[in-house]
Amino acid sequence: MKKLLSIAMAVAMIALCSVSVFAADPITVSGGFWTSWTPGYEITDTPLEFEMEVTGGTENYHNFFAVLANVKTTGTSLPNDEVKGYKEYAVLRLDNFGWGSSYNEKDGSTTFTSTIVDANEDGNTWDDFRGALASAHVDAKVEKTETGVLLTYNVKGANGVEFTVTIAQALEADAPVYIFWGSDNSTFTFAEKAANNGTTDAPTTDAPTTDAPTTDAPQTGVATIALAVVAMLSGAYIVSKKH
Repeated sequence: MKKLLSIAMAVAMIALCSVSVFAADPITVSGGFWTSWTPGYEITDTPLEFEMEVTGGTENYHNFFAVLANVKTTGTSLPNDEVKGYKEYAVLRLDNFGWGSSYNEKDGSTTFTSTIVDANEDGNTWDDFRGALASAHVDAKVEKTETGVLLTYNVKGANGVEFTVTIAQALEADAPVYIFWGSDNSTFTFAEKAANNGTTDAPTTDAPTTDAPTTDAPQTGVATIALAVVAMLSGAYIVSKKH
């Protein structure tokens, strides 16, 4: 019985350690503009958190872009052809540019801020920007605000350049909002963080370039079962000791 108890406890520990810190498996998005996308995620009162490993290109926009839309998409086909009534509120690039029915920098509907500095002191920050996005880790956060949506990107370039970009986008009151990301002559791996607590209900349809994420519920179930086995065997061991 002691041996069985030890084995059960080992199984439980392995199951617990194997539970991913992500709510979904990473996917890879790669290619030219409007050729590859992530699934869509609903923006609610609960903030969404993601992370990306980005390999960018030679232009300011050769990284990724976010799209705010009125319907949920799967990332497996052209978003504007996938769902009837598809509408884009805004397409938001990382380099202070975008477009869409709600996008407007001039009237303040869209506001970009950045903490990037002129690291090489050449009087230009765009070379620092491109250098960082050539190979970078990006933590992304999506929050619903009273007036629309706030995107926050914390960029850590392999070249040592780090900065934060925020994009505040005003939207129509109470309008349904979903977000997805696409590549623009770049490649990035994309993962949903466990902090989302499964609120996004990501699609499970596979695509050639963007395998849809799946949740880690099966892993959690394994851990639960393993702990239950330990508990039962522990009880049996105690009873056998009494006899």
